[in-house]
Amino acid sequence: MTREKSRQARTQGWVASRLKQTDARLISLGAKPTPDDVNRLYFAHVTLPEAGRYWLVAESVGSSIQAAGSIEVKRQTESPPVGSMAIASRNPTLKDAPARRITTASPPDTELLRHSIAESLKHKAPFVVTFATPAFCQSRTCGPTVDVLDAVRRRFKRSPIRFIHVEVYLL
Repeated sequence: MTREKSRQARTQGWVASRLKQTDARLISLGAKPTPDDVNRLYFAHVTLPEAGRYWLVAESVGSSIQAAGSIEVKRQTESPPVGSMAIASRNPTLKDAPARRITTASPPDTELLRHSIAESLKHKAPFVVTFATPAFCQSRTCGPTVDVLDAVRRRFKRSPIRFIHVEVYLL
C-alpha cells in the first residue's frame, strides 16, 4: 500500500469511527414569533467521547437544507458542577440603572431586572436566570429565550421564585 493510500485509509477509518448520528426534535420556544418568525428550534442530545473539536452537520430529512458548526469539548469543564453553589455575580438591576442601560430587550423586560444573582443567593431566594442578549443574539434564540422566561415568570407570579435576565453586552 502506498503511503498516500495508507494515510487515506487511516483518515477514513478515523472519521468513520467518530461519526455520530442522532435525531433532533422540533420544540417550541413558547414565545411570540420574532420578526423572522423564529419560535421553534431543533434540539438533540449528542454524547461526545473525548476532548477535542467536533464538527456538527444538521440536515433536514426530505430537504436540501443543511447547517454546519463546530464545538470544542475541553478535558475538564470550566463551569461549576451540577449541585454546586452558584457564583454570586452582581448583575446590574433597576436599582443600578434604567432598564434601557441594562437590557437590549425591546420593550425592556423590567420584571426580569429587579434582582441580582448575588442578592438572591444572600436571601436564599430560589431563582431562575438566563444570560442572553435579545438584540444582538447571533443564533436568534436569545430574544425568544427571554420571552419564555418572562412567560414562566407570569405563570409563577405568586411564588417566591425570582426570574432574572442578565444581559451579556455592556450598554
